[in-house]
Amino acid sequence: MGAKEFREFVHDSIQRSSVHLKEDRGQLDQEALKEAEGHIRRILPRGQETPSHFLFSLLENATQKKVGSIWYGVIQEGAEWQGYLYEIFIEEPFRNKGYASDALRMMEEELKKIGIKKIGLHLFSDNIKALQLYRQLGYREKVLTLFKELT
Repeated sequence: MGAKEFREFVHDSIQRSSVHLKEDRGQLDQEALKEAEGHIRRILPRGQETPSHFLFSLLENATQKKVGSIWYGVIQEGAEWQGYLYEIFIEEPFRNKGYASDALRMMEEELKKIGIKKIGLHLFSDNIKALQLYRQLGYREKVLTLFKELT
């Protein structure tokens, strides 16, 4: 991913995250944008040069047209190092065509090459299609967080 693509990725990722923050927490537009931007800046303090983070544009084989992006990294969880999927995004016209599955398998293979044996991710509960995809690829829930609005 080149510098221009990275800037576009960060902008788009912040926009997508802020939508979830507005919906899930009822935040105002500016609050959600500020929190989403702070989150990505904390995780990628050196931008795409941040160690142990991998960002790729996903391209259609025949045309080399960008169909999405994937961002994953390696994190320490206790004494163990594991992969972590920060974000995978497929543009609307290219969904349900196998691009996400292929990208996730590529990520898994790359992580195996460096000795990683486990991958984690966070998923919003309303993203049913993604949950189905992850389950098809062998991912299983380990933690379930529930919330209740008190009125």
